Amino acid sequence: MRINTDGKKEFREDLYDDAADVFGENTRVGGIDRACRHAYQDAKAKKQALEWIEKHLAPEQAAELCEILSTREMDMKIETTTSLHTD
Repeated sequence: MRINTDGKKEFREDLYDDAADVFGENTRVGGIDRACRHAYQDAKAKKQALEWIEKHLAPEQAAELCEILSTREMDMKIETTTSLHTD
């Protein structure tokens, strides 16, 4: 697979080098591979965390924690609804 790193996509070189560094890989391919596997596992873990957060924290705390865990690539939100019923 070839990935364009020319012109406006030149930033990708640093991005791929950073991914390799974060995961202790010697190659960009190794870094990209590990980053992809991490992203999948991270999304799955965050979904489980959201379920726990929703059950155990007050709405304000849940919203704050979601903001902390969010990234540009993965925005986390918990929506709460309330209703009032009168007879």
